[in-house]
Amino acid sequence: MMTEEVENPNDVVTGTFPVRSRSAYALFDTGAMHSFVSLSFARYLSTPSQDLEIGLAVETPSGNTLVVDKVHKSCDLILCDRMMLVDLVPLAILKFDIILGMDWLSANQASVDSFKKEVRFAIPEQLEFVF
Repeated sequence: MMTEEVENPNDVVTGTFPVRSRSAYALFDTGAMHSFVSLSFARYLSTPSQDLEIGLAVETPSGNTLVVDKVHKSCDLILCDRMMLVDLVPLAILKFDIILGMDWLSANQASVDSFKKEVRFAIPEQLEFVF
């Protein structure tokens, strides 16, 4: 089972940024509750995977459900010259290296503007910035 498609590519924001000195092609996905890493990109992460306390049921765009039980905690990524941390769940993804979901977006007080194709960050005690 592979997660292959974004339902409407005009309604999404994508971008490329460094993760462990490698370029990662990412989707900022307000429809995903969690953040994910492709199985092929996971090998470049600095943290080994750990068991999740409870398996996570993930519904794919095709309507199938997968249960995942691993997570890479506190992975570093760089956006706009800022180092940020994200917990990434490995998943069979084909078109993206990383999917940043609402867990990460809300923790970083990010708002996604699909019309302007940008993500605005308003992290407390930091200057607002846009990716």
